[in-house]
Parts: sequence; structure tokens; C-alpha cells
Amino acid sequence: MMARWMLLLTSIMIGCSGQDPSLNGRPKVVVAMGTVLYKGAPLPDASVIFTNLESATTAYAQTDSAGNFKLTTFNKDDGAAPGKQAVSVRKLEMIVKTKQGAENEISSVIPPMPEERWLIPKKFGSPELSGLGLELPDTGNPKIILDLKD
Repeated sequence: MMARWMLLLTSIMIGCSGQDPSLNGRPKVVVAMGTVLYKGAPLPDASVIFTNLESATTAYAQTDSAGNFKLTTFNKDDGAAPGKQAVSVRKLEMIVKTKQGAENEISSVIPPMPEERWLIPKKFGSPELSGLGLELPDTGNPKIILDLKD
């Protein structure tokens, strides 16, 4: 009988704390999704990164063919921690500089590092230079517009 009371009391305390016990101390996340535009057009296949320094969390997403994204912090599409966000967007192509057919050769020569070719201005890849920072409210935001302008 005492065990049942303890279980009931524990359940009530957890329910009243406002914290989901499955979160294991993780910060709250809220819906965060939207669209990335570059020069007024949707930007497909870009990486979107939101960093909340207060909660020390990072949310990320990849834009779809229409430039839409849904941020992920802990679980797929779960959103981002509310508060001030440092935002960056990256879209680049990696150019591999190996000889044709060399990928199948055995060699002790270290191949050259791939070259990065930015497909949008590189400044958008830096949260300090992007100019894209924003405040994510406690209620979340399903309509974020990141409009990248040169």
C-alpha cells in the first residue's frame, strides 16, 4: 500500500514540475520551421543552423527543393530551444581533386583535400556575419523566413 502512495506522489510531483521525465535535463524545444530565400527565390539543399548560446544548443536542418526547413535539436523535426538565436546558412559544393580512376588505386600518397565552392556568399555561413539572428518565442514559430541578400 505504501509503495502505491509513493508511486502516486512521485507521478504528481513529476506532472507538476512541468518537465517531461524523458527529457533527462534537456532544454525545452519548440516548433521552428520556415523557408530560406536567396535573391527572392527558394534556396534548395542548404544547411540551416540555429545556435542558442543561453541553452548551449544547436538546431539544424536541410532545406528541401522549395527552400523549406524543419529544425532538429534532439529528435527529428523537434524544433529549437526558444530564445535568441545565432543563425547561419550554408550552401556549398565539395570539389574532389583526385585523378580519374585514382580512387581504386592503392597508394601511400595522401590525396589533396576537397575544395569548397560556396554557392551563396560565404558570410551567410558565419552566425556573426550573416545578419540572420532572431528571437524564437516560447510558443515556437512555424513561419520563419530567412531572406538572404547580398
